[in-house]
Amino acid sequence: MSIWATVFDLEDNPPYDYQGSHILPANDDQRVAADLAVSVAQVPSHITRDGRDDQPEDGAPWPWLRLSVGMEDQVLDRGQVAGLHAALGAWLKRTGNEPSADALAAEWHRRNQRFEELSKSDGPEAQVAIVEHVRGELIGLRGALGILLGGRVQDGTADFLGWAYYRTWLGRQEVKA
Repeated sequence: MSIWATVFDLEDNPPYDYQGSHILPANDDQRVAADLAVSVAQVPSHITRDGRDDQPEDGAPWPWLRLSVGMEDQVLDRGQVAGLHAALGAWLKRTGNEPSADALAAEWHRRNQRFEELSKSDGPEAQVAIVEHVRGELIGLRGALGILLGGRVQDGTADFLGWAYYRTWLGRQEVKA
């Protein structure tokens, strides 16, 4: 019985076959078999050093992560995982897609549209308190987005970074439409 518990895999969205260092991948390339896809597993807290299952299940997992690609497995420690995380995050930023920041930008956009609707309305839904509440949510989301991107509230860089990222995100949405 394995002590490892899978926490992520690409079986439903398998990676593309590698065709060599001289071939630029394309979206319509062949995919690898689902059972050969990438997966990540951890050792849950309830597993003891001797492999027994006799500890509480609500603790932190052991500080080891198994990275599997096909039939090959490698075990990483926290420092190695942190380095991989940083490299993947930097790559996502360079390719213009940071999932957490994009999710905040999308929510900001949704609330900004609602704010604009309320601001233009003469109906009871446009009460000053409601409009100001939504305006406060927008300011908070802009700051949260900027903090996520490494800015700080104290010197105002969080607001600037949040606004700049939102404008970039909005441009990407218009390109998709």
